[in-house]
Amino acid sequence: MRTPVSQTNSETVPLDLTSTPAKKRFDKQVVILESHADPISCLAFHAYMPHIVVTDVSGGIGVWNWESGKRLSQFVAPDEKAWRITCLRYIDEAEGGMIMTGTGKSSSSIKAV
Repeated sequence: MRTPVSQTNSETVPLDLTSTPAKKRFDKQVVILESHADPISCLAFHAYMPHIVVTDVSGGIGVWNWESGKRLSQFVAPDEKAWRITCLRYIDEAEGGMIMTGTGKSSSSIKAV
């Protein structure tokens, strides 16, 4: 059986699997993002920047800076308006990022953020 490892700056360090959540700081709230009137359907974190993309059940998409709590952009995806966005993913993150969405009607789209 392989031992789980954490890679940090090209060093391989075994993970401490004996620590419990009580020893971690999961109880500290970072931010609350309130803007969507409709229930949230998907969210995706950017790998390199403190950005999160949030979609709601009516096709609304919001881009937030989760460190500051400020909304950076908000729009309604016109082709997804009648269908709920069911999957969301950042792509090309190293260059800033685009988001790819998928809906319940088997369609997908790519948008620059």
